[in-house]
Amino acid sequence: MNTLFCELLHLCRNWVTTSQLEQQTLLGKTQRVIQFCGFFKKVNAEICFAELVASQEVRLQRNVMESRLQAKASKRDIEWSTKNIFETDKRFQCVSNDGEFPFENYIKIDNTDLPPETAAEMIKVRFAL
Repeated sequence: MNTLFCELLHLCRNWVTTSQLEQQTLLGKTQRVIQFCGFFKKVNAEICFAELVASQEVRLQRNVMESRLQAKASKRDIEWSTKNIFETDKRFQCVSNDGEFPFENYIKIDNTDLPPETAAEMIKVRFAL
């Protein structure tokens, strides 16, 4: 069986905008995730959700780290990338509220003070990888 990790930040663009939050129900948001996952379930993939959370300040610091710039071409335009963080945070709900994401294969990790290896190990343990 294949395993797919859906980092919720990537789903953020398909989540709801702040202006829609009051009109959109939890059921509606959940349906969007279910619809997205349906593509993978059709091929018998096991879907695991890892939500990585860090403060905006930390994400801005990481945004310009050499390792990130080397690995992600989209981050190399630092001015655009920094602006994108501010705009995305303003426009979208990028962090789920407690209890809002009702799926079994899910872990939420505040990785503000964690090295990547520790967060990865937590994911491996949670999903028995």
